[in-house]
Order: sequence, then structure tokens, then C-alpha cells
Amino acid sequence: MAFSICLLAFMLKDGSELFYASLIIGLSRLIPVLISTFWGQVADRLPPKLTVLASELLAAAASVGILLTWDHGKDAYWLLLIFCVLKASIVTFQAGSRAKITKFFSDETYASNSKHAVWYNKATQGATLFAGLCAWIIIKYYSFKVAVLLDFATFLLNGIFILFISVKDSYSSATTEKDPFYKKFVDFYRYNPRAARLDFLLCISMMGTVSFMARLSGQDQKWNALFMAGYGFAVWFAGFIERGQYLKNFSKLIWVGLGLSYIILGLIPGQEWLTLSLSVFKDICFWLLFHRISTYVQMDTPQKVMGGVSSARMVQVAAVLAIGEVTVGAWQKVLPIFYDGLWRGIFCFILVAVMMLPQFQSEAKNGHPKI
Repeated sequence: MAFSICLLAFMLKDGSELFYASLIIGLSRLIPVLISTFWGQVADRLPPKLTVLASELLAAAASVGILLTWDHGKDAYWLLLIFCVLKASIVTFQAGSRAKITKFFSDETYASNSKHAVWYNKATQGATLFAGLCAWIIIKYYSFKVAVLLDFATFLLNGIFILFISVKDSYSSATTEKDPFYKKFVDFYRYNPRAARLDFLLCISMMGTVSFMARLSGQDQKWNALFMAGYGFAVWFAGFIERGQYLKNFSKLIWVGLGLSYIILGLIPGQEWLTLSLSVFKDICFWLLFHRISTYVQMDTPQKVMGGVSSARMVQVAAVLAIGEVTVGAWQKVLPIFYDGLWRGIFCFILVAVMMLPQFQSEAKNGHPKI
């Protein structure tokens, strides 16, 4: 994530338009989505530990390609795009294997699944707390090459760490080559119907997160790094709240908070610490909902299809976010940021209104929080 933040910032510094920077970020999500759509279920046929290890090493090699390409400036833009998309695709391929490892450590209780699902989010998206701080330092004092070298080092370190994880490195024959690629989507909505739908709607409200934060930053893109650090902090803070179930029965109120924060952010872009504080509140609301959905998905999905279901969820999430990055980058010249925040807020309010209808009411079962 430090790489993505710095890529956006340094491209804008070098005079590139937001659209071209957003295009790389968007395609770095969209192309991996296509790969995961057709081959994501392969995770259920491969040893998870070995798959993650191989992916980390290949991603490190792609980082070297990015480093060499950057020296050629704007003339090598399309080559830079290809290496960025390749790296993202390699990392995406291992997502199902990582989810299987997480599922392996959980038992059948909500508390156990919540613990591991939340920690999975912390270890991935929560890393943006540190990524944002690193990116802020790099943007202020160093060059983009430092960001690429940091990216390269983390892949190597991840490869070393995975060697020390004790997990049964076997695979399931539940998913065979004869299974159609869309089976994982059927399984996703079969085992998690309500959670899958809410997950899709939640991602719509957050589409184009990186580009939206760049718009909030205005001319000083160092603030974008701080916004991402706040995003990472929200993962950890929301995880603490969700694990303690302090807002167990207030999911609709959280949706309202998410909607309000977007509308107000559209009114006060570029206000530095005030904008940052409200952005963190927005992210906390998002992660409270995302953590809860993640727990239900992990708990209700059988181990034998966990890799495929995780891939299907990733496809759904990444597709919406990727399309959002390109869209926000494209409409930023014609759509004022106020309206960018307004439509997101109205969308959340409409969803809350729909959830309050009698036919959409869902009570918590067995002490589980509502979603």
C-alpha cells in the first residue's frame, strides 16, 4: 500500500494527470479480478503455504521490473502499467490460500472466527497504518525508488515469515478441474446470502477510495499518505470494537455514520487535520461493517471450499473498487468533490431505509451481532 500511495503521489508530482495514475491503480485491481474470476478456485487444489511462498518471490521479481521502468519516465508509462498489474495479479492469486490458512486456525465458534477474521484484516488492510506513515516520509524526503525498494523488501520478508508458520500444507479435492469457474460465486451466495449482498453494497459506497482520498488531499499529496495511515488505524480500532461487540446491535447506526461522514467530507476537502479526523471516522464505520461481514463469511463457509469462496468475495470487492478508482479519476474534472461525497452518503441512507422495512429485518441469532 505504501507503493500505491507513493505511485499516485509521485506521478502527480511529475505532472501526470490523475486519470493516468488512477488507471494504473484501477487496472491493478481489475485485471487481478479477472484472474481470480476464472482461476481463483485453484486455491482449493494447491498447498496453501507453498502457494503463498511462491507468490511472494514472484511479486518481488515484478518489483524489480517496476524499478527499472521508472527510470525511463513518461515514455515507459505503459510498461510501468504492465509491471504494476503483473505484480498485483501475482499477489491476488495467493488470496485464497491465505484465507484457507486463516480458516485452518479457527474453530466453529463466532468468537474464534471473529478473532481470526479480524486479525486477517488487520494483517492485510491494517498494514495501511504503517504504509501511510512510511509513504508520508518517502513522499516528503525521498523518491519513488525508495517506495519500490520497500515493496521489494516486504515481499522477501513475507516469504521468510511464511516458512515459520505451522500449518498442514495439504489441499482439498473438493474443487476439481471439472467445476465451472462460477461455482465459487454460487457457493459464496449459497453459504453467505445476506453477508454477500451487504458486502457488495458496502463496497459501492467505498468505491474509488484511493482516488477519492487524493481529491480530499488537494494540492498537497502528503495528506493522502496520512489519510491512508488513518485508514489503517481504523482497521485496528474497529477490530477492537467489533471483537468486544460494543456496537453489537447498531449496524444501521454505523451505516448512517458512514453516510454522514461522506457528505461532510464533500463539504470540507483540503482542511488538513479536520478532514483527516472525519476521514478516519468514516473508515472506522466502514471497517466495523467489513469486520462483521468477514466473520460471518469465514464462519459459515466450509473449509473445503474456503479458498474458492474467498476468491469469489475478493472478485466482488476488487471489481467494485477497481471500477471506482478509474471512475473517480475520470469524473474528477466534471464532478465537484461535494457531489462525489453526496451520492455516497445518499446511497448509505437509502440502504438503511431499505433495511428498516419489515421484510428485510434480520435478528441476531445465538448471540451473534446483527449485520
